[in-house]
Amino acid sequence: GYDVAVAEYNFESDKDGDLAFQEGEEIIVLRHMSPEWWYGRASRDKREGVFPSSYVKLTGEVDYATAEEEAAKWNTIISQAKSTVS
Repeated sequence: GYDVAVAEYNFESDKDGDLAFQEGEEIIVLRHMSPEWWYGRASRDKREGVFPSSYVKLTGEVDYATAEEEAAKWNTIISQAKSTVS
């Protein structure tokens, strides 16, 4: 499993390789680069990069394979619902 964190502050960066995010955004922590810098993936749009650990709060752990399957299932359901409405 992977740690899940929620951003407590906005993190802005123009540096390649950084993961900018907004307060409240959920991030899956893929690797602890050091105590101060972690590597993660934004759960909403799948962007990846390095970010300061002090900007987030750990909220739990997720089985990443299961989370990806669940997201794919819901994306399919939403797509089907949108096509029936149009």
